[in-house]
Amino acid sequence: MTLEEFLKQCEQSGDGAYAALKSLLEKLEDPKTRTEARVFLSDLQSRVGSSDDCFHKYHFRIQDIYLDRSEGYQGRKKLTMMVIPSIFMPEDWSFTFYEGLNRHPDSIFKEMTVAELGCGNGWITIAIAEKWLPAKVYGLDINPRAVKVSCINLYMNAFDEKGQPIYDAEKKTLLDRVEFHESDLLSYCREHDIKLERIVGCIP
Repeated sequence: MTLEEFLKQCEQSGDGAYAALKSLLEKLEDPKTRTEARVFLSDLQSRVGSSDDCFHKYHFRIQDIYLDRSEGYQGRKKLTMMVIPSIFMPEDWSFTFYEGLNRHPDSIFKEMTVAELGCGNGWITIAIAEKWLPAKVYGLDINPRAVKVSCINLYMNAFDEKGQPIYDAEKKTLLDRVEFHESDLLSYCREHDIKLERIVGCIP
């Protein structure tokens, strides 16, 4: 699908945009088409930007979230995140929540198994993995569309604009540390016998 064809489908409706994004996620999940799909996302962001006009016309937006607004943050300065109308978007209260997490010692999540309840578009889950290097962080949300968009955001931040993997200080990528799943609160973790050491949630 060309960029023009993708945008034409997104312009039809929110459901059309979601269908187009699901198809794109399938390409991101396949190692054979992953690089091409990640480059497509870069071209898409360059083409449409992050304005409200894009959000209303194409039913999605790709925006940068600047992490260095948090106290003491020394790692990656920003995450690039997609949002769609049917999921909660990053608001001031979620940034306040993340800033609160930053006031804890680094040991709070380091090498821990963590879950975030109500992960929305996944930005806090990904930010936790990026800063604290947990063994695993599970982003959980009851909204299936939120989970799909979170997975797109995971790939968008695990690979650079040219589709190459981004490694952390332990030579791992975000794909090694983060999983997103549809879940009613902690049901996914209970059903899969996942032993959690930390649980966080910023649910409005």
